[in-house]
Amino acid sequence: MPRLVLIDGSSYLYRAFHALPPLTAPDGAPTGALLGVLNMLRATLREKPDYAAFVVDAPGPTFRDAMFPAYKAQRPSMPDDLRAQVEPMMQIVEALGFPILREPGVEADDVIGTLALQAAEAGIDVVISTGGRQRR
Repeated sequence: MPRLVLIDGSSYLYRAFHALPPLTAPDGAPTGALLGVLNMLRATLREKPDYAAFVVDAPGPTFRDAMFPAYKAQRPSMPDDLRAQVEPMMQIVEALGFPILREPGVEADDVIGTLALQAAEAGIDVVISTGGRQRR
């Protein structure tokens, strides 16, 4: 049975940011989360899935924000040292050959859930990878 790995990119980035020390490049740019994400992606590549995709939230509000204006209102904003690593992370993901999925107005979790259901209905074994945890 073919296998699809759906990677929760935001989860990978946050998990790596909080798990690793605050590493920096020679120019002082933060890189700790990048190292963690790279290591997790390399582990996925070693498993040789038939299909894989890196799913991230698109910028801007989602349908959930329209339904409930206070949605995530209590969530703290992304730390600057983490925000600085988002674009370099996307470049790493692309260089490793992972397709990057971003759906405007829809959160990555909803995209992952939809794709997982569609793939399972098509007879594909689905693994959802959230940075340390994998679910089938």
